[in-house]
Amino acid sequence: MKGPTQMTATGPSSPESSGSDASNARSPDTSPIPPPAVTAAGLWTMADAVGRVPLDATLIASMLHPQLDPPTTGRDLVETHLLLLEDAGFLSLAQGDRSWWIVMSPPLSATSLQGSSAPRGRPYSSTAVEREKEGTRERESERERARERAWERVRDEDQAAAAKWADRDRSAGVLRKPVRPLELDAPPLGCPDHPGGLVGRECGPCGTAADQRKLYLKRERYAEQMAEYEERLFDESF
Repeated sequence: MKGPTQMTATGPSSPESSGSDASNARSPDTSPIPPPAVTAAGLWTMADAVGRVPLDATLIASMLHPQLDPPTTGRDLVETHLLLLEDAGFLSLAQGDRSWWIVMSPPLSATSLQGSSAPRGRPYSSTAVEREKEGTRERESERERARERAWERVRDEDQAAAAKWADRDRSAGVLRKPVRPLELDAPPLGCPDHPGGLVGRECGPCGTAADQRKLYLKRERYAEQMAEYEERLFDESF
């Protein structure tokens, strides 16, 4: 059984159409977020003769930004705008005997509240502003820690370089034993019949012995070069 037909300004409507209208009325507003200048202009219209406005973010949001939800989105927006406007010198937040007040800066002459002995401060902190400040402090702290790590690494490298130079200076004055030439330990120049080799005459075994001597010297010099390379590579890794 259908319900009674509802009347509208344009004629009768069914319950289905009225439900659709109610859903459209509850749809969230997609208008852009008002800038601080809108809140600043609205505060002048709410101020008393001496430029004061009671600090009630929810009430201010309901009057200046009714398209937003006053207890949540509107209140947060007003709190953020008040902090930005105070930093810009457009207004100040003052604590009276029992409540906080918004005191507008000139052109209106704002007189300070009488009998206020409480220190000046802020009655609240905007979540967005506080998060931004916390992020800035964290970035500065991390940057300082990175600089400390870099300077510590530089000091370690300076100490390692100084130790290397100190070792060189100490070894410069040490009496070192001469290194035995490789040629003295190499195979003989000639064959058993010609230990000193032959000059001007050909001998197959002497040629073979000469080739073996050359190969021995090349291998020993290469091994010594590789040992020096590995030693330097080890020192440079520290």
